[in-house]
Amino acid sequence: MSIPSPMITLDLLVEHLRAPFPPTEIKFLPKSPVQRGDAWICLALPYADKRAYEDRLNALVPGRWSTPAMTPLVAGNKLVIPVTLVICEIAHTDVGEAFLTSLSRKGEPREEENAATEAYSQAFRRACAQVGLGRYLYDLPKAWVPYDPQKRAIALSEEELRQLAERLYRKVGLLPASPAAEVKAATASSPGPVPVPPDQAQRPAPPASAHEIAGSAPAPALPQAPVQEPAAHIDEERLPALPPAPQASVAISESNGNLYEASVLISPYQRSWVERQLGGDPSRTAKVCQFYQVGTLDELSGQQTVDLVNRLFAQQDQERQRRASERGQRSGQPKGRKAVAR
Repeated sequence: MSIPSPMITLDLLVEHLRAPFPPTEIKFLPKSPVQRGDAWICLALPYADKRAYEDRLNALVPGRWSTPAMTPLVAGNKLVIPVTLVICEIAHTDVGEAFLTSLSRKGEPREEENAATEAYSQAFRRACAQVGLGRYLYDLPKAWVPYDPQKRAIALSEEELRQLAERLYRKVGLLPASPAAEVKAATASSPGPVPVPPDQAQRPAPPASAHEIAGSAPAPALPQAPVQEPAAHIDEERLPALPPAPQASVAISESNGNLYEASVLISPYQRSWVERQLGGDPSRTAKVCQFYQVGTLDELSGQQTVDLVNRLFAQQDQERQRRASERGQRSGQPKGRKAVAR
């Protein structure tokens, strides 16, 4: 910014302060971990490091912002730190808080060494949000992701977290739609069918049965689900009947994470969840791909993913019912008589 320092006012900075951070600077805080079956998931709350805020202020108003020292407070087990951000001679104050002690994995109390750092950083970011800096982060969607209860951290790689940040940015229009989404949208709006080259117009192999996909024994049929996507190459009589899939308006919930999240293609989290349910078995993965006529799991559409998730959940429910029935039968059998010595 080339405006001379004396001419800079807060009004001139508004649009620059409200500009989003690059997706590469977005991090995620794990919140509300819950266990579903053998897997753990948690909410991923997007945030940016305090240094990203400082870098933005230093670039826009070097030497024209400060945070005067203020007295921290202690309220019970919490450390409360107020922070005042003075930018262009205008002050904005907010507070941050952090626990002084917490319980370890063994249930023993322990001191939180970074309580002051966490409380100060939170207060600083909140004060910055009052002038628009980083405020958009509060409006980004919250996603459910795999969680590691031992490390108390999100179980995703840096690359997967970057992809998640980009996906959230696209949802709110901060990034353009992905090329794959644009191609699918253009195909959907086409007035006529897309011609298939003669060399590709081959009859697909018959789809795998439901129990082959889930890798389990055949189970009784469930109530018939409505057809979500035309697929002439699938024999509907061989498909397992399923309950209706959730609608996009209730896509994210505490019980199912973002497995039913409406999207054009399968999300990184959905893919990792499906892979875990298939046990990393290449043959089972190949049967799923054959069933949906795709080369890899990454090529599954959003509707196909929801359908697959429903089928896997149905198989899990049926397996639990079968085990419960077997336990009930065993508990109802009379115990054998002990032999009496003569």
